[in-house]
Amino acid sequence: MERWLSAELLAPCLADCNGNVDCALELHEWNVHLGQVLMRDISHFEVALRNAYDRVMNEAWERCWLLDDASPARTPVMRKSKRGTLDANRITARRSTTWSIGCLPTRARARLRRT
Repeated sequence: MERWLSAELLAPCLADCNGNVDCALELHEWNVHLGQVLMRDISHFEVALRNAYDRVMNEAWERCWLLDDASPARTPVMRKSKRGTLDANRITARRSTTWSIGCLPTRARARLRRT
């Protein structure tokens, strides 16, 4: 069981079930199911919010608001760090790309590096 569900993840469920493993697994499954149900509703809300934002922004810009240099979507989000002042948008984009590439299988990473 610990091969797919770590002891750390199961521990709170075991504590709530007074050490009963069957009860803990059932509680864990209920929690997973609840997360799935919530994510479905959250994803629908996210799409509705994005579409509403897009409608408002399209009314305010003649050109594509996402690509217009004057758009707030293109405004740098400046943060201070030990290396100086940095644009948080550029840092996040670099990290997410690096993370995504790092998750690829070794052969796929090698192909990307060659291109």
